[in-house]
Amino acid sequence: MLKRLFSAGFRVFFLGAGLFAILAMGWWEIYLGVHYTGGMVTRVPFAMAPHEWHAHELVFGYGSAALGGFLLTAVPNWTGAAAARHRFIGLAAAVWLAGRVALWVSGSLPPGPVAAVDLAFMPILWVKIAGLLLRRPKPQNVVFLVFISLFWLANLATHLGWAGIWDGGEIAGPRAGLLALAGMILVI
Repeated sequence: MLKRLFSAGFRVFFLGAGLFAILAMGWWEIYLGVHYTGGMVTRVPFAMAPHEWHAHELVFGYGSAALGGFLLTAVPNWTGAAAARHRFIGLAAAVWLAGRVALWVSGSLPPGPVAAVDLAFMPILWVKIAGLLLRRPKPQNVVFLVFISLFWLANLATHLGWAGIWDGGEIAGPRAGLLALAGMILVI
């Protein structure tokens, strides 16, 4: 059963995106509900403000899983190349999940390792997609490498903001990430 789950990129990443969206939105609804009824959530497991965690995880957590599932499925169809093997897909899914866990427990970790783990998924995806696209390059397909790079840079900006290196990066990052996703959707 696990081999089947990891046999195509869309299976594990679309499932991961859906389950993560349910969990993240569920937590967010509980958080808002407590505040709406006059309560106060005084401790959270992550280092950033709850609304920043929410924005980051819906853009970069959910968005990267959906993007990974789409690209690992579509690019082999565009190029005629063999799809990613189950071991690669399993490793990539584990790295994506590690990023989600790192963000969740970031309140008890230094910002550098959290950023490193969270930022690791997109370069792995980029290298795989680049290897496939460069075999049969078409401008309308190769542009996805630019969008993946912009998406990763937006995530980096968010982490630089949280680390106090770039003032406002935690706000500009999710906005830029959302624009990169919208750009990819427009190209599709």
